[in-house]
Amino acid sequence: MAEYNEGLLDIQNRQFEGRLQSSHNGTTLRISGLTMNDSNVFKADIILISSDIHTMYFNLTVYEPVPVPSITAHLEGDNKTQCEFTLHCSVPINTSLILFSWMYRCGNSGYQHYANGSTLAIMLQNLSKTTDFLCLAQNPADEKNASFRVQQICQYGTVRGM
Repeated sequence: MAEYNEGLLDIQNRQFEGRLQSSHNGTTLRISGLTMNDSNVFKADIILISSDIHTMYFNLTVYEPVPVPSITAHLEGDNKTQCEFTLHCSVPINTSLILFSWMYRCGNSGYQHYANGSTLAIMLQNLSKTTDFLCLAQNPADEKNASFRVQQICQYGTVRGM
């Protein structure tokens, strides 16, 4: 990719022209404008004053931004004492390495972890009208979320439009 010698950075791979910056006497290398094609394993040969060579390998993985997820709901049953429904979280495009998890909160409390996976089957009794579920779609570099208020689907006997 490049060689740093006597204070100069010599870019040897045209793929990185105009995108590499070195600092801290060549001990730091920054690549700007990353693309999916930049993912690779890179080798660094570090030559010390004593002429000893230390070889290190760096795995660079570039991740796509996570799209904003959407939640679909399906009502199984709603009566005066309980509400059963399914929530499904998805992203609009087939992006690899997206993990889904769910959080919930009642009222003004903070969100708490509920479950992992893209689909939840829920049965609530004595429902608080301010119960919310939050779907987190994430990869190692980015995270987006969508929320769903239970009263959008449950009203104890009356199905409301979404």
